[in-house]
Amino acid sequence: SALRDQRYLLVDSPLPAGAEPVARDEVYDIVPQPSWWKLSWSRRELRDSHALWFPWGLAEGPALYSALIRFTNPGVYRLGAARIEAMYQQGRFRATEQLTLEVVEP
Repeated sequence: SALRDQRYLLVDSPLPAGAEPVARDEVYDIVPQPSWWKLSWSRRELRDSHALWFPWGLAEGPALYSALIRFTNPGVYRLGAARIEAMYQQGRFRATEQLTLEVVEP
């Protein structure tokens, strides 16, 4: 696809209101660690309202980017569509579907 051939990409994923990004997710021991939990980006920025990844490029098959987030209260949250785009070529992008999450008290 056109985006797969690009070198400079940006993945932008909004965070739902009521969620906080976990800045140092590497300090958490995730057991068992999923096969998709690996470094596949050159830089990541976590902000209050969204997470940004700057991947080196896209390999064949699906691309998965992850970040740990912490919810401050239980409830139903809507997560907006994530978007991947070519950084220096306007109009070249793809987006995911929106997602609804329910957070319950432990």
